[in-house]
Amino acid sequence: MGCDGGSIPKRDELVKQKQRKAKVDQNILNRVHWFSCALSKKPLSSPVVSCGLGKLYNRDAILEFLLDRKAYGDGDLICKHIKSLKDVVTLQLEHNPSFSEAQSASLTNHDQEPVSRFICPITMKEMNGKHRFVYLDTCGCVMSEQAMKEVPSKTCIKCTKPYEAINVIVLNPKAEELEAMELTLVEKQARIAAERKC
Repeated sequence: MGCDGGSIPKRDELVKQKQRKAKVDQNILNRVHWFSCALSKKPLSSPVVSCGLGKLYNRDAILEFLLDRKAYGDGDLICKHIKSLKDVVTLQLEHNPSFSEAQSASLTNHDQEPVSRFICPITMKEMNGKHRFVYLDTCGCVMSEQAMKEVPSKTCIKCTKPYEAINVIVLNPKAEELEAMELTLVEKQARIAAERKC
């Protein structure tokens, strides 16, 4: 305990300090959100579906979840709002011609930027988290938010199906946007339930 010719204790050895929260690397988080299924954590592959909260799923993972809600350990936390296939929309995604399975980087390789499997059909921007993407829940067409702003219209740019502002869903929204989207989703579900009763 000192004064015996041994080591001298430092302040951090004597005083307990508050634990620091670990910071999450946003690049890794983006890769996970944009390149893998939110439910199964496997790489996204066609057909891809999305819920009213903008999360991306493999369709087969949603089917497994609906058949057995305990198929995935955290499924009730991630997909508690999904009760049937009517709660998800199959996305009409444009495949990236420069993507190949052999050359694609893995999610764990941080030295190489992975090539996205999908792109915006109008701006040709990759769907990798660097640009905001949206989809229309009326038709499932996916495009960059920039494309929607540059070509203002009340019909889908890709398939010409009409839509309203409430039909535009942001893919992988930020945490502050997610709260507003949850409220909108509850309103939509209530409106649909009221229409069915009439």
